[in-house]
Amino acid sequence: MAHHDFSSYTFLPKKDLIDRYAKVIGELANLNIELSEVMQDEHRTKYSAWQTSSEQSINGRDRDSVIATLNLTTEIHKIKGEIIALKEEKELIEFLVREGVHV
Repeated sequence: MAHHDFSSYTFLPKKDLIDRYAKVIGELANLNIELSEVMQDEHRTKYSAWQTSSEQSINGRDRDSVIATLNLTTEIHKIKGEIIALKEEKELIEFLVREGVHV
């Protein structure tokens, strides 16, 4: 898991902030595509597990489908967390560039 530390951003020249901004935008785009793909896999896996479950009850089938997709659900939460962190970074860079808070 990536750790984000933006404390040195106030010392970066504007050009470096803009370069980082472009990189963040690219990372956000890629993560949104990845999130979409993982969510599609989760739905397909959940449906397949529900259909092939040997459980007779709906609750049992639901439980089997949740268990079958646990790793994908976890991955979705990780990607969403990374997207949130990158959005925070993007907003900070926008603020620093707009307000001129840099060297």
